[in-house]
Amino acid sequence: MKLGRLIKSLRISFGWQQKDLAEKLDISTNYLCQIETGKKVPSADIVERVAGQFNISKDALNFLSTDIPGELDPENAINYRKLQENVASLLLFQSGKAA
Repeated sequence: MKLGRLIKSLRISFGWQQKDLAEKLDISTNYLCQIETGKKVPSADIVERVAGQFNISKDALNFLSTDIPGELDPENAINYRKLQENVASLLLFQSGKAA
């Protein structure tokens, strides 16, 4: 899952509008929209603030937004993607319970 989509999914699971999260991150709603749609890549500082708002690690956010390493064979590439999906599901489940 790309970082912007993940941020949007987390935001929605918390029941927040874009303006709510943008205010918490001290960025404009327009900039958050561009991040969520993949038009802009957030700085490391913004990623850290996002992680803090959702009470998850920035490493988890980064892992979930990375492409599958090209050196993996097809079977391990599938397993890598499944691991990313499982971690994302766990984060969304936990965040939904915290909301």
